[in-house]
Amino acid sequence: MDYRVVWPRSRDKFVEYLAGLVAGDGQLERKRITITDANREFLEEVSHYIQKYLGITSYIHKRSNVNAYYLRLYSTSFVRTLQQVERQLYEKPTINYIRGFFDAEGGVYVESYGQKKYIVIEITSGDPIVLANIQSALYDRCIYAYTRRVEYVDRRPGRGRRYMIYRLRVKRRSSVARFLVKVGLRHPKHMKSILNFFQGPAPLPVSPQG
Repeated sequence: MDYRVVWPRSRDKFVEYLAGLVAGDGQLERKRITITDANREFLEEVSHYIQKYLGITSYIHKRSNVNAYYLRLYSTSFVRTLQQVERQLYEKPTINYIRGFFDAEGGVYVESYGQKKYIVIEITSGDPIVLANIQSALYDRCIYAYTRRVEYVDRRPGRGRRYMIYRLRVKRRSSVARFLVKVGLRHPKHMKSILNFFQGPAPLPVSPQG
């Protein structure tokens, strides 16, 4: 089973990717955009492409008292642009929007069935509509997924709140294989999971359709 390291290769495609990333794990304010992630290396890569395609300098800082970092960029005009793109792609996600959302809210897991182990792709969100739209877009690319509702309990001291989250899962082997090539990987945590499963194959070159 192959996989590709796929980063968008034009400004428009990167903006679509960024819209998905921010929708999954970011914040849009009037003058700035913030993206939070536990992996600084990943945010540095995102920052590189922001500079390359948008010509905007972004800054990465460690969050206090939390094992996470945040990337922040300032541009009132680009905030408006990204808001428009995000509204459009929410209903009809492109492959680059899905890539961004997956990097923010997705995971690569290994599940066992008897003596065999299988890769499972998962995307989690509190919004069932965006997952339904992503599921439909994946289906159009012959990637078959299903979504299930899961009750989550916040077990932190003094919390105990219960709420519903939704998980889109890709389990069929052929669909997982297509996902790994068409959506591809960029986040170190996802590549680490795949490398551990395959015991260290080299990634394929960046897709020319990125």
